[in-house]
Amino acid sequence: MNLFQGYSPFGVISLVIMYVATFSVGQEAVSRFYAAKDEKAAKGGAWLAALVNFIYAFIPTVLGIITLALINMGKFSSDQFASVGARYALPVLAMNTMPALICGLLFAGIISATMSSSDSDLLGAGSIFANDIYKAVLKPDASSESVMKVTKIVMCLVGVCSMFIALFNTQSIVTILMFCFTLRAAGSFFPYVMGHYWKKASTAGTIASLIAGTIVVVYLEHVSKGVLFGIKFSQSIIPGLVAAFIAFIVFSKLMPPKVETTELAPVEDD
Repeated sequence: MNLFQGYSPFGVISLVIMYVATFSVGQEAVSRFYAAKDEKAAKGGAWLAALVNFIYAFIPTVLGIITLALINMGKFSSDQFASVGARYALPVLAMNTMPALICGLLFAGIISATMSSSDSDLLGAGSIFANDIYKAVLKPDASSESVMKVTKIVMCLVGVCSMFIALFNTQSIVTILMFCFTLRAAGSFFPYVMGHYWKKASTAGTIASLIAGTIVVVYLEHVSKGVLFGIKFSQSIIPGLVAAFIAFIVFSKLMPPKVETTELAPVEDD
């Protein structure tokens, strides 16, 4: 009955911060906000999603407890997890306790949930490259048809690359997922959130935040193995956010925006 057995309280706090930060700026959530009918619909949807997710968060824990109880009761052997790990508790539980039809519907639901996030992320990757790099930098006079074509090509390339990463890293897919969550949250969280409230947020501050957060996360995850200035971090999200925040504030002060506004684009007077 140890709440933190196998994981420190600081590690749990770091995971909470990581998930809050990454889903605040995640393409699968942000795209829904910008597609909402109005501000009221966006806020209502956010609160409803928060309530549903809060309830759902208990389900994996309950399923894990049920699986452990069935193993202790001798319903099926723990050896079934030996080669795949405890993260496959749900598939093993489903295949041993559910009729084939219900089990198939369950797995179809899991795949559908994955696709509902992946399509948003693929669209984000394609549209961001096409609009913010291809259209804005490489070819300013590009037509809408050309931008759409580039968007589709980038989506296909990112999808294929992601597929191969998943295929050749099946033993560490959860680790890769957490690294991706941390990477996208560290640099973009403060520019995105503070950009809605702080009129002095600038493009230079945003770019500096993205670079600083990315460098710190990559360094901790793949170079120093979680050690920074002699301190061991179980998750790299906190130092990444701190570095990104400092860079965002400093460069926004040093290189302020031409127009102080919280709008996505300055609105000109008629």
